[in-house]
Amino acid sequence: LFFLLGAQADGSANVPAGSDHRGWPAPADQTVMPDAGTATPTPAYEVFVKPDTSQITTPELPAGVEIRSKEIVVSGVPVTEPTVWTFLFTLWGYFLPLALVGAWIGLAIWDMVRRQDEISKGWAIAWFAVILLIPILGVIAYFIFGKSTIPAWLRGLVVGGGIAAYLVVLAAMMLISGVF
Repeated sequence: LFFLLGAQADGSANVPAGSDHRGWPAPADQTVMPDAGTATPTPAYEVFVKPDTSQITTPELPAGVEIRSKEIVVSGVPVTEPTVWTFLFTLWGYFLPLALVGAWIGLAIWDMVRRQDEISKGWAIAWFAVILLIPILGVIAYFIFGKSTIPAWLRGLVVGGGIAAYLVVLAAMMLISGVF
């Protein structure tokens, strides 16, 4: 859903150039349909007749061509015949970053609640908005600029160590699986 929303937003913003269908020229007249605007529509086939599928033949495929079966794909990952690598990359690539950011957000909010006597309501509301409304970067900004009471080395370990551990394990999985 969010991928489609992003694609729609890109098209509306004309990214890439020419992708906004509202700016496309009208198609040329179709000369094989001379009275298309006034002609009575007639289906090419009896719409309500059930076809006899035993009478329908399909041509043979050319040599070396095979039909690939359709598979269900979610976020670019085939889910009809998942492999161990599909599972691991999906888990590591999609869910663990969410868990990492969730932990960062929880820690940042806990830090703000813990020091509610030291900061004003306006300051707290502003940082809550930054943390929750700017994905990933908002919570990192809080840890850098929000005057957190968590020691700097621990904040660096939580953010930098989390990112580093994620990337190291991802690179190792890519090497072991043969992707790299």
